[in-house]
Amino acid sequence: MPFIKGTIEPDILQAFIAHIRSCPSCYDELETFYAIHHTLDALDSGRDADYHIRDSLQKELEEKEKELVREIRLRRAGRILLVLILISALLLAALIFAPGYIRVFLSFFAGLFSAGGAG
Repeated sequence: MPFIKGTIEPDILQAFIAHIRSCPSCYDELETFYAIHHTLDALDSGRDADYHIRDSLQKELEEKEKELVREIRLRRAGRILLVLILISALLLAALIFAPGYIRVFLSFFAGLFSAGGAG
């Protein structure tokens, strides 16, 4: 199972966790596979098995949910930053290559705001 092995894609992970949280039979199945995987992993590595499987699974699901929220926030912040950089580049290019148009543009908006405030 990709979730248990940590290879699930982030786009699929969000839907997977939502489904696992809402479907008791799928959660039970996940818990079974999780217990088998972690017990075998402990035996292979020579360490003691963790017998608090339900708690471990809950903790891992919560950690994955927090990672998803962080990733979504980072993506959103990255998009906002990209838009701000593009706007800045366009304004800089306009100031360098067409300063007269910027003055016309600014005076047009100044006129709109002063006319709107006087009415």
